[in-house]
Amino acid sequence: MWASSGPAAVSIASVAAVVLGSTGFALTPLAVAVAAAAAAVLVLLVRLTIRRLRPVPPSGLFQGTFDWQSALRLGIVCAAIGLLLFRLMSVFGRMENISQTLDNIFHLNLARYILDTGNGSALTAGRITDPAVDFAFYPAAWHDAVALTSVMSGAELPAAASAVNLVIGAVLWPLGVILLGTILAGNRPVVWAVSGLLAGAFPAFPYLMVDFGVLYPNYLSIALLPTLLALFAGGMRKGSLRIHISTFWLLFAVGLPGLALAHPSALLALIAFTLPLVVSILWSGTRDRSSSALKAALQFCLPWAAVAAYLAGVVYVWQHLRPNMDGVVWEPFMDPAQALGEGFLNAPFDLPVPGLIAVLTAVGIGRTLFARRNAWTIGVFGVGVALFTIAAGFPWSDFRTAVVGNWYNDPPRLAALLPLAAIGVVVVGGTFVIDWCTIRLGALAGKGRGREWTPEQETTFLAKPAGVLTGLLLAAAMGWAGQQASVQSAVARASLNYELSDTSKLLSADEEELLSRVGKLVPADATVVGNPATGASLVYALADRKALTPHVFWASDPLVSLVLDHLDEAAPGSEVCAAVEELNAFYALDFGTLGVHGEVPRFPGMDNLEANPGFELVEQVGDARLYQVIACGQG
Repeated sequence: MWASSGPAAVSIASVAAVVLGSTGFALTPLAVAVAAAAAAVLVLLVRLTIRRLRPVPPSGLFQGTFDWQSALRLGIVCAAIGLLLFRLMSVFGRMENISQTLDNIFHLNLARYILDTGNGSALTAGRITDPAVDFAFYPAAWHDAVALTSVMSGAELPAAASAVNLVIGAVLWPLGVILLGTILAGNRPVVWAVSGLLAGAFPAFPYLMVDFGVLYPNYLSIALLPTLLALFAGGMRKGSLRIHISTFWLLFAVGLPGLALAHPSALLALIAFTLPLVVSILWSGTRDRSSSALKAALQFCLPWAAVAAYLAGVVYVWQHLRPNMDGVVWEPFMDPAQALGEGFLNAPFDLPVPGLIAVLTAVGIGRTLFARRNAWTIGVFGVGVALFTIAAGFPWSDFRTAVVGNWYNDPPRLAALLPLAAIGVVVVGGTFVIDWCTIRLGALAGKGRGREWTPEQETTFLAKPAGVLTGLLLAAAMGWAGQQASVQSAVARASLNYELSDTSKLLSADEEELLSRVGKLVPADATVVGNPATGASLVYALADRKALTPHVFWASDPLVSLVLDHLDEAAPGSEVCAAVEELNAFYALDFGTLGVHGEVPRFPGMDNLEANPGFELVEQVGDARLYQVIACGQG
């Protein structure tokens, strides 16, 4: 229930945003509360219908009593959350810091657009860069969450974004991993500890997605994936949790829309990672044949016919849920053998190898094969490594695009899936190692000294307080070992993108200071001209003043192009002034030529404004300048 709360909340808010946007109502906290109540009523009706059709025992959070093991589980969750909070705050530095990366211009401005318009629908979110279109899909669940957080807390957008990102990486992700771990290795405190503490031991997630890009929608969607994968496995009668199958499928159905609206590529990842599970179940069915030749034939043919139909559906969805590939230029940057090695070791992009994770991966694979349980987790790991290897190591080809084009052929997006692919075998391996060590220590210290325990004695000892506490201490040591060089390197690398200084890539300290003053200097209905690549377009997100070009990539518009190319030629009665007046673009921000990716050319219409008599300097902080157009009517 804890793990499912994240996907359910994302589904309720993002689906509500789509419905509200289609009906003309604003996305507000009250509207989301009403949507949550409606969803609860719908779920209740479904549960009552299921119980009338087929009575099932109740299953939920509050079964049984709150005992000492329940208290341990709660403490483990707090420890896992605290560990990831510490790491992510080490990345962000301050809640007010922003990611100094290209895509953050769009993400923060879209959150502001939702606040201004009240429309958080993913079906129209892309209109921020192309207002002329009616349908412009963009996954907006992350932006909806940031906008709602800002409204409810009163925080500015940068702090609201940091808060949402902390919840995603430090709460939703470890809870999902713990649920997946309990599905695979049992609902014991030691399994919770291994799963929760190792959730933050991978350099590729959550740290890479708050570093590269920055890819916040992918970040949210990947954090939801462990829960959806675990619910799917439970619904397919895999795992050890004693919960009725209908509960698994109901929670899965509730969380699935949120996953798709967080980012559609995560839906495709879920399809890819559930494929080994489906095949393993159907393969098991073909091995259990009856004595009747006809029944045996049916038992063999029907599952494989189902597999064929499933694969056909996968291929169809894979082809038709593909993003527009125009302008996609992501090339491989290593040979296939290196990509395979980095994927297997969970050490992409020259990050130090997480030694503990690599060892536990190997142990988990061996243990799974020996025990002949949860073999599908090896398939999930293989799928994740294969996707990364193709993206990072295969040459550009139709095959590469066919397999990984849903992620824009972009290796970092596939690298972020490696922890999810490996976490199953890692938890199995980690739990096996800790149980083995716990039993050996118990045998040395207790009555079992000098002789081997029977399997029944081992199981009994693992459930006793001494066994549980020993296992938790070993899990804590394992969690500490998982926080060494690789994670530290990933955190240090990501933190560079959140530092605010005179040489910050997107916004320097002077530019941020000037933007903090714009709200008092520029009328509320004004539009500000500026080069988005220099961070000037963040005037919309940070100062609540409309930017003429809200992102580095925007739809071509004749009036906008006229202003950008000829603003410095403005004169009373000119065509340029007519455009300025129609757009209400009487202000311009000059942040120089240092852009997020290095030097960028000035817009032709913003050359040498300081010497142009048609412009008046309104405010200056360092080299950052705000000008007013005085050559036209309003000026």
